[in-house]
Amino acid sequence: MGERGYLRVERPDRLVLHTDDVNVVNVEPTAVNSFVAELTNFRDVVLHGAKPFISAEEALLPTRLVEAAFASHREGKTIHL
Repeated sequence: MGERGYLRVERPDRLVLHTDDVNVVNVEPTAVNSFVAELTNFRDVVLHGAKPFISAEEALLPTRLVEAAFASHREGKTIHL
């Protein structure tokens, strides 16, 4: 839980934002389409020198976030990134 609330994915097409007021946000599922787009971009980068959707630095951010979450749990304290 963050300082201002949290998001919960109830189904692939529905996100619920929990704050002082509960807001329901419906989204169309795009996981399959984004996966295909990512693979297509990867192919184009390798074969044709296209620009990647995200940089190597940006790609590391989710890993750093997960590592910080594990460290926070293990050490019992807040980890600042």
